[in-house]
Amino acid sequence: MGLFSKSNKEVEIDFSAKGMTAISKGSTVVGDITNECNLHIDGVITGNIISNAVVTIGTSGRVNGKIKAYKIIVSGICKGELEADIVEILTNSKVVGDIISSKLILEESSYFEGRNQKKQPSEYIEMK
Repeated sequence: MGLFSKSNKEVEIDFSAKGMTAISKGSTVVGDITNECNLHIDGVITGNIISNAVVTIGTSGRVNGKIKAYKIIVSGICKGELEADIVEILTNSKVVGDIISSKLILEESSYFEGRNQKKQPSEYIEMK
């Protein structure tokens, strides 16, 4: 998995060593989440998410809030601003909100409603 450093050279980052937090289908979280590891969402989150790794919204996942991470992959539904070096909106997924990214990937049959703004690649996410 490649990301871009501030010098715009592709670098290899291994997110598997960061661990995984999962919000399972049938679970609901109300509130903000800040974590240092990968996050996989198959449940419902109402709140903002900040992660230093990859945030994945699974096919049954629903997020209503801002997400800021290194990489965001959407297979479900997201309503809110997304900010990441790479944002992937996969087939049959839906994003309503603005996107700030270095690289935006929209697969066929995905839905995106909002504005896309170019982001300079970052080496880390500031945890606040």
